[in-house]
Amino acid sequence: MEQVKTTVVVCTFNRSAMLADTLQSWRGVRGSDDCVELLVVDNASTDDTPEVVQRFQRTFTGNLRYVHEPRAGLSHARNRGIREARGGIIAFVDDDVYFHPGWLANVRSAFRSHPQVHCIGGRSVPTFEVEAPAWLSQRMLKFYGSTESGDEPRRMVFPEHPFGVNMAFRRDVFDIVDGFRPDLGRKGTSLLSDEEKEFFYRVASAKLEVLYVPDAIIRHRVPADRVDPDWLLRRAYWQGVSSVVFDKHVRRHSRLRLLRNVYRSSRALLLGSERRSLRGIYDWHRGLDINSRMYRHTLLGVIRQSAIELIRPAHTGSNLEGRP
Repeated sequence: MEQVKTTVVVCTFNRSAMLADTLQSWRGVRGSDDCVELLVVDNASTDDTPEVVQRFQRTFTGNLRYVHEPRAGLSHARNRGIREARGGIIAFVDDDVYFHPGWLANVRSAFRSHPQVHCIGGRSVPTFEVEAPAWLSQRMLKFYGSTESGDEPRRMVFPEHPFGVNMAFRRDVFDIVDGFRPDLGRKGTSLLSDEEKEFFYRVASAKLEVLYVPDAIIRHRVPADRVDPDWLLRRAYWQGVSSVVFDKHVRRHSRLRLLRNVYRSSRALLLGSERRSLRGIYDWHRGLDINSRMYRHTLLGVIRQSAIELIRPAHTGSNLEGRP
């Protein structure tokens, strides 16, 4: 067997049916030879994920490994993938994707053609399992992993950054900036996020170059239960929570700043609802369009997490795991 040059990490949690489709999709990827390994990191799943991987392995002639990460949380799973990876290039995809046949070749080609580039972000295209409703706007597609970064290769400058559904790195990136923060990112059914944003903040601080490669295409599945206003409202709420958690890692949190967060967000939340009863505020909110409701749910998340940080001051030490 040739030395492994590229590791493709698939982190998964309790989505064995989708994982099975993702693994089947890998069969059609060009260049998936012995110098590429597919690494499935099972993040403490309680379904039949191990059996799904075993069934796939019986007929798969390529290089596939399975590891179990018992600590819940996407960042724990990704950091385990970094430690386990044998490749000089480490790519991450989600467990609910379809690979474009040329994805791997285009990732490899981009790294070969741009030796100064440390990180690559590919194009993610949402693929809906049910017809997208009329109220779903282009702006909302980012919550479904849509990169919307254009059709031409170009440098990505923070705060623009790759999405976790489709990103790749030279291994030495993790020696320079360390891994993903376990206190950010999905954990179980939580929709906490911004672990990628915080990671790429450190990448930018280290002056490492990030390239957008539109030909490195992943189709990202959107199941029916996510094409629902309630899911988007939850996602918006957790985005508000995430923004406060992210903020505490990149700048010092004073109590005054947190109090301003609570005051300004509360004022914006109640704008237009003056002189209403609690029931009247609820009814008024329910009557708003989905974009306005999402905005207000984000404000609720900001208020909630800012209040928590006021009661429990932010930890000043590092919350990162040891270097992969």
